[in-house]
Amino acid sequence: MKQYVVDNKGENTLVNLLKENVYKDAKLTVASATFSLFAYYAIKEELDKLSEFKFLFTKPAFYNLGQEVKRQYKLQLQEIENNPKFDGNNFEIQLRNKMISTRTANQVTKWINEKATFKTLVDDYSISKQLLVHNNKVNLFSQSDIDFTADGLGLTSSNRLGSYFVLAGVDELVENSLVEFDAIWNDETKVKDVTENVLEQIKLIYMENSPEWLYFVTLYNIFSDELDNLSEDNVIKEGTNFKETVVWNKLFEFQKDGVLGIIDKIERFNGCILADSVGLGKTFSALAVIKYYELRNDRVLVLAPKKLRDNWLTYKQNDKKNILVDDRFRYDVLNHTDLSQTCRK
Repeated sequence: MKQYVVDNKGENTLVNLLKENVYKDAKLTVASATFSLFAYYAIKEELDKLSEFKFLFTKPAFYNLGQEVKRQYKLQLQEIENNPKFDGNNFEIQLRNKMISTRTANQVTKWINEKATFKTLVDDYSISKQLLVHNNKVNLFSQSDIDFTADGLGLTSSNRLGSYFVLAGVDELVENSLVEFDAIWNDETKVKDVTENVLEQIKLIYMENSPEWLYFVTLYNIFSDELDNLSEDNVIKEGTNFKETVVWNKLFEFQKDGVLGIIDKIERFNGCILADSVGLGKTFSALAVIKYYELRNDRVLVLAPKKLRDNWLTYKQNDKKNILVDDRFRYDVLNHTDLSQTCRK
């Protein structure tokens, strides 16, 4: 048995140790919290030699993907809870800046399809982080708090202090550890196969994205904190029967979202400006907001240009031109010029 003390400083790195001790048709078993593209990049030649690669996430990954995502705004990106990241951590930025992520992601995808299987622990089960190389020649075993990342392998610097042991040539220890690992690996009550989930996430790194997709992702990242609050249940007060009104049910979905946003901002900031292109239904959106506050027994005043006064009065009248007659609007209408009056005649 040979013992190495690895500190990932200088040449004394796990990368170099693996390069020296992984032979053709070896098997590599890893239990770690993280798998990084750049770990593959660091030891690509060695990983390509393997006959088998098993990776077990030491904490639940992709575990809640079956749950419904609230509202249509949320996209299934890597930021979703319990989705691990594959495109590097803060210590791998220098590699990410080399613009090799897309190429490496393509290579990793092909390699996973040929050699690798990924599983995750579920529920509250736990296992120590470990790395086992099973060769026909020299075996390696390490059990330490390292991740399968470029910094974990020693390709880049990290904030880890101290060193850890790697044992070489310990056939019995490796065999016993593999038996213990495989017992967990093959127990469907403790683990779940997530290979396809891993491939889907890596695909997001190399796939071509349309300008429209990038636009929506940008909007999501800007407004994501607001989305959970912007729902009918959170905005509309109970007991108003607002969703049963004629005007609400005549709105398109995008108009309903706009109305909810207006009401939310009025409640939080005491005001809101609705501005969009001509023909997108600002009047109906405004009428829906008005009706909501009327149902709460608030008095509503509409200030309109004189030429548009009759348009607003139409929705208050019992007239065949008024398609909202059943909503019985009762708001007041004044012209802009009436603001200069000191009293109403």
